[in-house]
Amino acid sequence: MEKYIENDCGKVSKTQIVLFCIYIFLSFFETYLTRFFGNGTKFYLLFVLAVFLYQVRFRIKVNRIWIFYLAWFAYKFMSISWSSMTNSDFNTHLLSQIGMLLFVIVMVGRKQEKILLYAILQSCLWVSFLFGVLSIFFRDAFLDEVFAARQVLTLFGQQNDPNNCAAFLLVGVTLALYSATIERKKVLLNTVIVAVNTYALMLTSSRAGFLTLGALIIGLVFLPQPGKHLQLKETAMKLGIIVVVVTITVFIVQKFLPQVNMDRLIIWSGYEGGSGRDIRWQRSVELFLQKPLFGWGWSGYNTGVGAIHNTFLTSLCDVGVFGTVLFSMPLVLIGVESFRNKNNLAFLLLMAGILPSFALDAINKRFFWNAIVFSAMHITYQKQTAERITVWGFLDEGKA
Repeated sequence: MEKYIENDCGKVSKTQIVLFCIYIFLSFFETYLTRFFGNGTKFYLLFVLAVFLYQVRFRIKVNRIWIFYLAWFAYKFMSISWSSMTNSDFNTHLLSQIGMLLFVIVMVGRKQEKILLYAILQSCLWVSFLFGVLSIFFRDAFLDEVFAARQVLTLFGQQNDPNNCAAFLLVGVTLALYSATIERKKVLLNTVIVAVNTYALMLTSSRAGFLTLGALIIGLVFLPQPGKHLQLKETAMKLGIIVVVVTITVFIVQKFLPQVNMDRLIIWSGYEGGSGRDIRWQRSVELFLQKPLFGWGWSGYNTGVGAIHNTFLTSLCDVGVFGTVLFSMPLVLIGVESFRNKNNLAFLLLMAGILPSFALDAINKRFFWNAIVFSAMHITYQKQTAERITVWGFLDEGKA
């Protein structure tokens, strides 16, 4: 019989933990594994969700987060009725969005177990670090980019978009920086993870990733810790740790990073027209203003300049203000709850996944939905137990 790990919040089987950790691995490396499995990896999540649904006997608790997303998807699907189906978004994203919707409902609506949350954080940390290490040793110029100096992980002849790669690397940076500055555990190991992943991020020359990294550092310095007000001494101590970690990282970056990559990131004058985003965003705003309330309907518009490269502007064109409010409300709820309850880890995880989506279309990206689901799971667990989960907290559990 299957063994279950018992704790004060329910039970979860070891098999379920392993299955979910495999899903996290696939979230990072799915693009590269298509060489062997084609699109078959996309159905793995449905299998995992079926296992978790069976565990809770198909009972899902009502939660505002998944209710909003269910309403958003229902409205978006209904918008097909007034869509001219001008672009291919509906055919391309339908199955993936159904899968992500089920992902939110099942994982946020179930009772949260501490051991599963520990496993998620550890898996995200180590898989992101693995992604960083491989990105350094198995990198190549991104073939779909005019700026050939952008280096991305290249495995089995497969590549991922530099901005997607940066988002994967940011997961490890976020968890390692949080662990070093807030938990103050394994500082040396966390410094290595930050240095490796930041160097790999710089190789991608992703401006969205670079700006998100800056925002995360600012958040780590100024977010108040649980049970404490924003104190000068505490802030100075966190800032000191970050300065040390960043100094080591900068030394490595300056020593090994090609200057052309650094120039693309630090020369601000080039940001405005990055990959034609100024033109794409201007065109999307024009389309939105023509039908601001309900939008053009799913797949109902054509920019004439390609993809919009902004998840929320894309949503405004698809479903207007009404649908975008439904889509954005869970992010607001998670952010407010995590900030109010000083759950800094949930807040930073959300930032790491959401901020890059302002520079690319992330509606079908694993890192985007993982950030939402994992941060929501942490907030839900805190509501259930009045307890916060930390990256290396399972070590304290083992000693207790």
